[in-house]
Amino acid sequence: MRLTKPYCRIIRPFDDGGDDLGFWYPWSYSYDYVLERRYAEDRQELSRAYKLIEKDLLRLFEYVEPTDDNLKTYSHRTYELLLRAATEFETNCKRILESNEYEKNGNLTIKDYFKINESSKLEEYRVSLTAWYPEKKELSPFREWAGGCHSLSWYRSYNNVKHDRNRNFREASLENVLCAIGGLRVVLFSQFFAFLGPPEQEPAESDDGKTFRMSGDIFEVTPPTTWTHDEVYDFEWENIIDEPKPFARFDFR
Repeated sequence: MRLTKPYCRIIRPFDDGGDDLGFWYPWSYSYDYVLERRYAEDRQELSRAYKLIEKDLLRLFEYVEPTDDNLKTYSHRTYELLLRAATEFETNCKRILESNEYEKNGNLTIKDYFKINESSKLEEYRVSLTAWYPEKKELSPFREWAGGCHSLSWYRSYNNVKHDRNRNFREASLENVLCAIGGLRVVLFSQFFAFLGPPEQEPAESDDGKTFRMSGDIFEVTPPTTWTHDEVYDFEWENIIDEPKPFARFDFR
């Protein structure tokens, strides 16, 4: 079934009629719908919150060398960053679900956020931290979701240290901070493609067209490559932009 409208806050590649759907075509097709206020009026707000976290991570690297030897390091600074990144992850997940009219009695939990994996293949995303030594640090923040498990180890650590820092302080490690920030970066990409800055700031892509980053971004994002023809978008934005309801709702059950 052709997807002739984009889902709210869910990006996907476009169907070019060929066989290689693992390739993203950012400039052959229009991603301008991402910049529409009807799609998400809070894109720049969420982007600024992320950029502040990223800025503070770089400041932390002035004191803690960004290398594997320091992954277990923890302090009040890593604790602060872990809480902020995980909270922003929750905020983004809630807005994705709410925009698609997902309803639930009571507070949303990680079991609800797990549902976004079905719409956006979060488990397949990889991010590479370029500000790392001696080479890029590759992360797969949602890999654990591939087996159907609702839990995420870095998110569990966030809850542990939030509710009992005295006993669980060491779980506010640099490693969990990186996973939380990387996970936040993935969820932002899954909504807004590589557009974290103002509309005129275009994302850069790698030579193979499969890895993306914004100018000044410390994370490179590699999106999923297993989309089928039934899962990708097939529309011309200029043909539906004037419709009263140009966006579809994903059925998060």
